[in-house]
Amino acid sequence: MPDDRTPSMAKLLRLAPQLEVADLRRTIVFYVERLGFTLCASWPQADPSWCMLERDGVQLMFVHGLHAGKPRMSGKLAFVTDDVMAVHERVRRHARIVYGPEVYHYGMKEFALEDPDGYMISFGQETDEPPTCPAEERSDS
Repeated sequence: MPDDRTPSMAKLLRLAPQLEVADLRRTIVFYVERLGFTLCASWPQADPSWCMLERDGVQLMFVHGLHAGKPRMSGKLAFVTDDVMAVHERVRRHARIVYGPEVYHYGMKEFALEDPDGYMISFGQETDEPPTCPAEERSDS
């Protein structure tokens, strides 16, 4: 239990990743038209180099030209949804599917896609369905 000398931890309210992109307008179009996000804010108005997108309380920020280097991330953005197959049906013709949809040994029906900058984005839904692929098939779970 903390004593009077220990400051309390502030509550974390949300996580809003900010990712570097090569073409901000292309990214906005992909996330709005293909994944159903809404553009909440962009800056500067005339020629944006930053934006915030939102869907169902999930926020993502994208930036172009404000940080050094090309877009990169060693992990993935993993979304949990209530209808993974509906998401898959909406995006499968418009994005490169990296894996799935499959039911994995950890109780998720899941697939992943690659966005225009090469970021891996997975969508999963908890399920009681039996696995449809061997446990060793994926190494990033």
